[in-house]
Amino acid sequence: MSLIDLPPSSGEQDLHVDSFGLSLGTVSVGLPLSCTSDTVLLRYLELVRLCDGRGLDVIDLDSHLPVLAGAVTLEPDTGRTRLHQLAAGAVGGFTLAPMTVTQREPLSRTRVAQAALALIDERGLDQLSMRKLGAELGVEAMSLYNHVANKDDLLRAVADLLYERILADYGTPSGDWKTQARALAASYVSVAAAHPHAFSLLLNRPPVSHGGLRFMDRVLTVFDEATDDLHTAALAFSVVANWVVGMLTQTGEADDQPTPPEEAGFERVAAFRNELMIGVTPEEAFAEGRETVLTGIETRYFPDSAPR
Repeated sequence: MSLIDLPPSSGEQDLHVDSFGLSLGTVSVGLPLSCTSDTVLLRYLELVRLCDGRGLDVIDLDSHLPVLAGAVTLEPDTGRTRLHQLAAGAVGGFTLAPMTVTQREPLSRTRVAQAALALIDERGLDQLSMRKLGAELGVEAMSLYNHVANKDDLLRAVADLLYERILADYGTPSGDWKTQARALAASYVSVAAAHPHAFSLLLNRPPVSHGGLRFMDRVLTVFDEATDDLHTAALAFSVVANWVVGMLTQTGEADDQPTPPEEAGFERVAAFRNELMIGVTPEEAFAEGRETVLTGIETRYFPDSAPR
């Protein structure tokens, strides 16, 4: 049977072979005008890789073997053996065991960002690479570039994901500007605590991505009730932001500090340090600091909104 004489097949999982190439659904590879049976089999392996990289259905090799075998004038069993040999050798690759058709979640920018965040959480930001991320997702690293332009764009996508989680945690609280500011600060710190290795992406980058802009829009909504002056709102937000960032940075550094030995004549200092490090819990320090900062902002910038 020649390539042109192959009967048509139907369904997205069916393999189509003609004189121009091989295709599975919308994914296809070309064939040279004159080629050997090994060339056809190698192109099939390339087609499998392309489908895998695009998150398409797992390939059902058993249903494809008769079509392939007819195209290259081999018996199905001989075709399977040759495919295994080529996959292990020239393609450098993967096992072609019998497989059933199962649906796999396709790749998307969001899914890539979620996997990157999980990798950062587990191994640290410095361990993130396109190769490692591709391995986590079960695809070639090059497949990721269909969804992110480069590594910097990948980090931007992770930052957007963090902003989205802050906003999801924050929700739409009711109340005055202080009530909303309390909730937004709490959501920011909560997400930071959940993703300590990744949160530097927000601290060290201006909020200019889509997620960052949505976050800043919510910040403006918080201060809309208190003032129409954008300069005053910017000053108030800067005070809160600097306190939150400073607190997060200090907390992270304190976790890594060893307990210094006690020295004679400084017993009261040692007791104070113990109270500072142990007696005051992080939750208490956050709550007290937040109220002090918000009360100070209210007194200085929004005195008319303060309760009388």
